[in-house]
Amino acid sequence: MDYMMSLSLSYPTVFASCFGDSTVYGNIVWESGDPLPSQANLDVACFKNSQNIAIAALELECDDAATVGFSSSALGSTYMYSSQLVDQLNLIGSSVNMSPSIANPSGTSAMYACAPITGGVVGNVMYLSHTYDQIRQVVADGVAFKQSILTIFATKRYYILNVFTTVAQVEAMTWTSSP
Repeated sequence: MDYMMSLSLSYPTVFASCFGDSTVYGNIVWESGDPLPSQANLDVACFKNSQNIAIAALELECDDAATVGFSSSALGSTYMYSSQLVDQLNLIGSSVNMSPSIANPSGTSAMYACAPITGGVVGNVMYLSHTYDQIRQVVADGVAFKQSILTIFATKRYYILNVFTTVAQVEAMTWTSSP
């Protein structure tokens, strides 16, 4: 995060130019509009802006990670299940629809899409019959998967907001890096 970018994000009514390296405050020259903020104020703005940008990037990566699919062994061997938002809703809907009732105390069965995983390779999607208990296990595995992704995001967000003290630390945080 450089001073010029922070000026445009945090001080949009300050118009300035930069002659040289935009990470050096002395290279920023006020032109018009509101007064140029002090270096201390601009440093704070740089840090806050870098936090916001890093968290926004992590949110996108978190969403991507949560929708790549998850595995479950509810059918006795391992299958991959889709986890796009519509797939998550369909899984919940199937679980509710198949739930036990007075007429069917153990619930019903239904066909549900999944792909076999053999030797670490995901095969073609097929529809296989799932009992209510099996679909509930798939739901539980999906929740555990998504919770693990959200925990990673929450941990990284915590570090960005509460632990890191420099722009360099914040900018170094990626989805694949450790805090």
